[in-house]
Amino acid sequence: PRSVVILRSMVLPSHKESELRAMVDLQIINHIPYAREEVQVDFQVLEKNSEGYSKITIVVVPVDVVMKYWNIFNRARLVLTGMTVSSVGLWLLYKQQLLLKGPGAILDIGEDQGEICVCSNEGWLTAREIPVGLNQMQNTDGIPLFVKQWQITVENNAQSLFFRPTQLFLVGLRNNTADMCEKISQSINCPVKAIEIKAPQKGGKNFQSFGALFGIAQSASPVTIDLIPQAVRQEQSNRLKRKEMLWCAILVAMVLVFFISVVVLKVMNNNVELKRLQNEFKSVQAQVLLIEKRSEDVKAVDQLLMKRFLFPRALAEIYQLLPNEISFVNLNLANGNVLVLQGVAVSAADINRLQRGMVDLPIFVNVNLDFVNKRVTQTGEVNYFKITATLKQDGM
Repeated sequence: PRSVVILRSMVLPSHKESELRAMVDLQIINHIPYAREEVQVDFQVLEKNSEGYSKITIVVVPVDVVMKYWNIFNRARLVLTGMTVSSVGLWLLYKQQLLLKGPGAILDIGEDQGEICVCSNEGWLTAREIPVGLNQMQNTDGIPLFVKQWQITVENNAQSLFFRPTQLFLVGLRNNTADMCEKISQSINCPVKAIEIKAPQKGGKNFQSFGALFGIAQSASPVTIDLIPQAVRQEQSNRLKRKEMLWCAILVAMVLVFFISVVVLKVMNNNVELKRLQNEFKSVQAQVLLIEKRSEDVKAVDQLLMKRFLFPRALAEIYQLLPNEISFVNLNLANGNVLVLQGVAVSAADINRLQRGMVDLPIFVNVNLDFVNKRVTQTGEVNYFKITATLKQDGM
């Protein structure tokens, strides 16, 4: 977030990135209230002039803040390829807008604060957090408050960057988009357009506009600012190397096992005793298959007998228990031994009496009343029910 980042602008006498990085490391401690080892620093070149100077924007963030976000993703077992400031995402979103002419700005609206990012097609130039968010914009004094912050931003940029934004994009509005854009445009004398993001937008403390995230996700341009510490990058590289070495060791072991197996098999195939064992194995295998086939036939006969002898007995027992007010609409035997009864009863007490009677029968186990649904018919209220019961093998 822009709120945890410090931005500084510098003009340095070099065009080479390595030299600029060395100069930034030496000078940045004079512009921030932290020791150098307590912060992560990266920069973006805004302009290179013919005299050999480069104008850059420097991004500074405390290492403990970076590690806080890093640990969140690490605990979720998500591998980060980069970490940047929200302003970069807003600039990438700005670049995705069509027919842009000249420099402009993009306003990312949060709940009670926002971020103005001043951009061009070549790069993001600067950004500042403002105390104007969705709650303030919806009040009567919200637009004048924003206009004041906009004027401060324009004046600062006019002095340091020598231009005035010619267009403004709004991200994060949830309603009255066209009306608010028109009012702001009239107040700042600058074209204003809303960017609609198809993303979940919740109110309250968890409200987010998702503008920066959407800009990064939808952009093909590389992210210019990377705030992942070098120590973390090195640890990632070491982990990757360890994984690669482990996989190489596994592959080597597999190749060795394969070649050893091939040699052993060749030796055994040349052995007469091996051939004899192979023949005996084939004979035993045929016998095993025959026994398995006969076992399956016995199981099939056993299931058939159970269905033919135990099922009729079960029906006779149920018939003795069946109250006159119960009628069956469906009766079947599932999976060979699960009796399924579905019917209609006038009284729920009759259903309970039938279930208790089935529980007392020695041929059933696991007698369950799956459901009872009351329905109103032309003749009155009735109860549809379903009972399942498992037939015991030794119930005969």
